[in-house]
Formats: sequence, C-alpha cells, structure tokens
Amino acid sequence: MTSCKYLIVGCSHAGMSAAEAIRVRDDKGSITMLTREDLMPYSPTILPYVISGRTRPLAVFLKDEDEMARLKIDFRQAATVSGVNPSDRTVTLASGDRLAYEKLLLATGSLPATPPFPGIESIPYHTLRTVDDALRLKDAMAGTTSAIVLGAGLIAIHAAENLATAGVKVTVIVRSRLLRGYFDDQAGDIIRQILAAKGITVIGDALINRIEDNAGKCMVVLDGKPPVTADLLVAATGISPCIGYLDGSGIRTENGVVVDETMRASVKDVWAAGDVAQARGFFDEKTQIDATLPSAMEQGRMAGMDMVDDKYLKHYIGGLSLNTYNFFGHRAFSIGFSSATEGISDADTDVHCRPADNQFQKFIFQDNRLVGASAINTRLDPGVMYQLVRRRVDLTPDMSNFLADPVSTGRLLMSEIWR
Repeated sequence: MTSCKYLIVGCSHAGMSAAEAIRVRDDKGSITMLTREDLMPYSPTILPYVISGRTRPLAVFLKDEDEMARLKIDFRQAATVSGVNPSDRTVTLASGDRLAYEKLLLATGSLPATPPFPGIESIPYHTLRTVDDALRLKDAMAGTTSAIVLGAGLIAIHAAENLATAGVKVTVIVRSRLLRGYFDDQAGDIIRQILAAKGITVIGDALINRIEDNAGKCMVVLDGKPPVTADLLVAATGISPCIGYLDGSGIRTENGVVVDETMRASVKDVWAAGDVAQARGFFDEKTQIDATLPSAMEQGRMAGMDMVDDKYLKHYIGGLSLNTYNFFGHRAFSIGFSSATEGISDADTDVHCRPADNQFQKFIFQDNRLVGASAINTRLDPGVMYQLVRRRVDLTPDMSNFLADPVSTGRLLMSEIWR
C-alpha cells in the first residue's frame, strides 16, 4: 500500500486548483492525484468544440505531463475509487489497491443523470460529460440526418448547435422551456427564435410518455403531441454528483458531500470541492451544489489553502452562479437571480428587450444592490456584473448612471473598488 500527504480524487478544475494552492505553501509534501479516465486533466466546458471539430481532443487538457511533473504530482490514470475509510485514512480502488493519505480532497465531479423515461434503457443514446462521450457523438454524427436532444440546459443546447452545424435536422424536447434555470421567458423566447432560424425545432411543455425503437430509429412518444422520430438520441437531462463510493464511509452526504465554509467535510482531514460539494449559497446559508466553473475553481483553491493551513484563507461566501453561453455567433450570460424573482423580497427589475434584434438585458436589484443580471447580445461585461453582485456593491448613489450606461458605470465602479 502506497501513501501520500495529500490525496486528490479528481483532476478537473477543482482538483487542479487545490493542487496549485497546496504548492504555494508546501512545495515538498507528496501529492497523489487520481482520475477514473485514461486522459490528462481537462475541462468539460470545451467538449462541445470537440464535437464540432473546432478543438482537437489533445487541446482540451488543463495540464500536460511536464506541468504535472513541475507541480510534483503523482498522477494516476484509470484509478477509480470504490471506497473511502476515514478511520484508517485509506481509499480503495476498483482494482483492489489501497492508498493511504494524511489529507484527502474529494473532487470527483458529476455523472450524467439517468433519464427517467420509460423505454430509454432499450434505446442507444448519447450523453456529453467526457472526452470519450464527445468523440463517440462526433463519430455517430457521420451519416446521421436527424437527431433528438432531450434537455433544456446548456449541455443540451450546445449539443443541438453542433448537430445542426453539421447539417443534422435537430429537435429539442424540453419539459417546460429552454434554459429555464438561466433566463426568463422573454430571453428564452429570443434564444428559441435564434435556434429556429438555424433549423432547430424546440418542443416545449412536453411530457414524455415513453421512448421506443421504430424500424431502427428512436421514437419519442409525447402526451398530447405527435411523436418524434430520429436517427440519433442525445440525453442531457441533468447531472448527479459522483458520491456512490462514499457509502459506508461515515462522510455526510445529501445531494452531494456536505461541507463547511472552508470546504471541510464532516470527518477529520477530508475536504470536497466542485460539482460534488454541497456548500452554502451566496444569497442564504442553505446548502446547494453550484456546478459552475468559477465555483469549482474557488472551492478547490480554498480546500487546498485549508489543507496547508494557509493563513490568508478566507471563508467561502457562497456559490454564486455565473453562466456564459456563446451560440451561432450570439453571446449570452446569466448571473445570480436572472430567471425569476421568487424568494427575493422587495425586488426591483429593469428590463430592455428587443426581439427583432435578438437583444435582451435584465437587472434585478434588492435594496439598490444588484442580485441578478442576464443578457443576450449586449456590451455588458459579465465579469464586471459578477463582481458587482459578489461584492454586494451599494448602487444607491450611482443608480441613475448605472441604468443609463451600465457598461461604463460598472467598469468605473469596479476600477475604484480594485484600486
């Protein structure tokens, strides 16, 4: 049985951010990093571009072998963890091997959720979570003339875009409406009309009765709507944190691994970060999973700092959603409360919507502080808007200027704060 000082399970943004934070304070302590895949660390956000061919598979890596060596990381591929035993500080691999650790970070991310539709288990379908998923979907597109995409989130819409760009006739089936978790009805309608202009059909408010084979094609049977048939099926109906290996470990889990303000789990010398971590929210202390890249990097960095007792560590102030979306040459983003104002008392909104120009802009304020922003095809800087929300900047003396010119006013405010 081998041992190490720091064991990191998972190698995407959270795991790599933790390793880099550790090395700032400890350049000698041994770090072992495990991944269940046969690849170097990579970002799942680039997978749609692997499908389209705009990015080569080898170009998605966050670190190459030389960079991992520079960080003195013992990087082990195809190493799937099957169990954790905090009492003797060991993890067990699917191979049967065991590793001992002094401090453990769980950054195992998430897996595609199994679509809850009768009959889907008998139909071949694609997901999009790994490089292998992307390559399989790219290969399957050859000779395909039609495809069905199930799901209303960013992964589903990215898949639809790439399929349509390849000349495939695409139908997207959603339970309510597109990108409901990111944009309100007006913004969603603009995105829908952009997709329609590119030949993508969106069927909203759809209840799937069953999925079945129809002469070698996939047929989705809907309640109260005509069935849809296509050559290819892509399921992007959600993700689930990868925590099954923690059964019996004593580590507290709910939807994910429950952590405190420094990413510590419920047992000594165990941390969690990224899609697998259930941490406090930004607007309240209710714990949640914030499966976004900025949160994964911040949580990983904080976990790494706490693992080396970095005196500059500050407590996590909560997950604040930031999603950017570029599609068919259009730009969109959403931050914080951007799709609705439920749960916000005394909220004020400012909306500018120009469907003919595919433009949309929405701000949500509470007590003259920005708590949400979303936009399509505007000059707004999502990084600036994110900081205004995150820093809870009081806009009272600048509100009229901000509403008249949010781009210039936002940049001016942040330049003053950063100075």
